[in-house]
Amino acid sequence: MKLCTVEGCTKPHKSRGLCDTHYSFFRLKGYVGHKEMRSLADRLWARTDKSPGLGPKGDCWEWRGYVHPVGYGQIGRGRATEGAVHTHRASYEVAVGPIPKGKLVLHRCDNRLCVNPDHLWLGTHKDNTQDMIAKGRRRKASQVARGEDVSLAKLTDDMVRAMRAEPPMTFKELGAKYGVSAATANKVILRRTWNHIT
Repeated sequence: MKLCTVEGCTKPHKSRGLCDTHYSFFRLKGYVGHKEMRSLADRLWARTDKSPGLGPKGDCWEWRGYVHPVGYGQIGRGRATEGAVHTHRASYEVAVGPIPKGKLVLHRCDNRLCVNPDHLWLGTHKDNTQDMIAKGRRRKASQVARGEDVSLAKLTDDMVRAMRAEPPMTFKELGAKYGVSAATANKVILRRTWNHIT
């Protein structure tokens, strides 16, 4: 018969090398059945690539974990109830301290995946806009992606032309034929969307 692994205990083993008493005690304290939670800093730096040559100037630290659709890295704060945070904000919090309410964490390097604290600075929405204009990153109306240039577009320009040339059918049938919803087919045919296609 196996005995409890706690020194001096002679009770029989129940699970994970512990008797009933010690198993219950350690489980209550959170040491059994749960992985020990690593700090935000440990988890952040474990998925960060600090290799030389990254980014526009070669000194960015790039996040290699989950990337949110808007292009910024994202990491959980720890517990499920604490939510997630963009990695550049997490980096600033870890390296510098709390972010004042209403402030943004901005990149000097313009690399959304960069978490190098030396590349981050606090600013407002106005600072962010002025920085964007000063660096020539502001899109003109003519540069705005539309149609098949939009990354999430399900249709192409040629598909839209073909949809509009189809013989009369319901929007549901048309949508099913082209792999989109009836609502999308409706907007395409009535030129509420894709109106740049003739």
